[in-house]
Amino acid sequence: MRTLFRISRSSSSLIAAILAISCSFLIPLSTESKVEPFYASAVFQSANHSAHGSWTAAAIPTLQCPIGICKVGGFPFDVDWNCSKCRRCPVNGPWKKHTGADLRADPKTEVVAAETGTVKDVYSAGDGWASAILVEHSNGNSKYLTLYMHVDTTLKPGAHVDRGKPIATVAAISDAHLHFGLWMGPYDPKVSENHRGALPACAQGATSCFDGKYNDRCFPQSWVDPMPYLQNSSPQPRVVVSTSLRISQGNAVAPSGAFGMGKIDGTFTVTNRGNSKISMKQLLLAGRLGDTCPNNQCPDFQPMPRNITLEPNQTFSYAGSFTPQRPGTYNFDVVYENQDGKWQWPVNSENGTKNHIIIIVEPGPTLNSANPAQLSASSKRQTVILSGTGLGRTLYCRVVLPNGQVTNIYVPLQQVLNSSSNRIELNTEFRMRGTYYIRAHTLLTYSNELTIQVR
Repeated sequence: MRTLFRISRSSSSLIAAILAISCSFLIPLSTESKVEPFYASAVFQSANHSAHGSWTAAAIPTLQCPIGICKVGGFPFDVDWNCSKCRRCPVNGPWKKHTGADLRADPKTEVVAAETGTVKDVYSAGDGWASAILVEHSNGNSKYLTLYMHVDTTLKPGAHVDRGKPIATVAAISDAHLHFGLWMGPYDPKVSENHRGALPACAQGATSCFDGKYNDRCFPQSWVDPMPYLQNSSPQPRVVVSTSLRISQGNAVAPSGAFGMGKIDGTFTVTNRGNSKISMKQLLLAGRLGDTCPNNQCPDFQPMPRNITLEPNQTFSYAGSFTPQRPGTYNFDVVYENQDGKWQWPVNSENGTKNHIIIIVEPGPTLNSANPAQLSASSKRQTVILSGTGLGRTLYCRVVLPNGQVTNIYVPLQQVLNSSSNRIELNTEFRMRGTYYIRAHTLLTYSNELTIQVR
């Protein structure tokens, strides 16, 4: 479930009242920070669903590649399991997530045990997908499972297997390969998820999903990417978001509450957890307004670092900013482009780190006219009616005097409590001749500028 963090109109009015009581009508302002005319509520959503499952940490030794040289040739770990025979969950919902790595292999390729252990189950991998073997291993006081799917075998549950010794051959299925999985925890016959080649990518807050045949708990449960643990695997990088994506403005950090959407700051850290270096053409915090880039201008954070090389276990920390130009729902993802022009979108998260944020930007107040629009200079207070929209949350008006001095005129308490959404009354002195620039400020944002001429 997505939770929106907002400050209500009534809450804003109450805060405005408190501020109005404590402040005088004319307050010079020495320094300012710009806030764009929007306010926002932040929704955080992690693309890593590890929050839906827990796993018992197991000490995993370096595993032997079960087919000699291990190279991903199909679906890697933690991607959408999207194929003609693949299942969605719920039916017609999102694709499930792949729980292992599909290793390139020809039919009849010998499959060996990745480590010494005991066969816990041999079962059908599905119609037309041959068999699967689930083996339990011990390493000190910890236990873990390896899964070998799409194979032909004569093994039975209870059989002992030795590291590097044959246990099966790759089956002659369509697009032959070996699905190899690594489950961080002991075998439990009551747990069905440790038999699956894919698990539901559940909606936020869900714990399980029924696909019309199976009612499984959500990805990943105790599955992890097996590739970093394999000896003789094809060298490959694996970039993850190692420190969560975070947006902030001053002291306000989402999702503690709504916050003004002037310039917002974004930070995250990525780390190469693979066994070879990677050269990224560019790394960015990519944005979309809804699912689009208006006028072919994507709302991306700046800067966009280019030609970043990460060695294994090397980290890169990003810091950038973005200012929304219009209201709407913004989606932000940590992404990178490979040198071949292909995108990793989003970058996989690690241990529940956040790599995706949604921000809902709503329009702020607007000023349309002032009555009167021209005044005569005087030391006496004069009243000006400002008309517009969304003015009910106004706390004060910022006024730039003809000499450049900035003054805040706070809305009186009685007017706050009985405020109209389309007008504000200002009662103040207009002593200087020239142009006055006026802007209405709410708790979170401000309006466009309106001018008044004083003769």
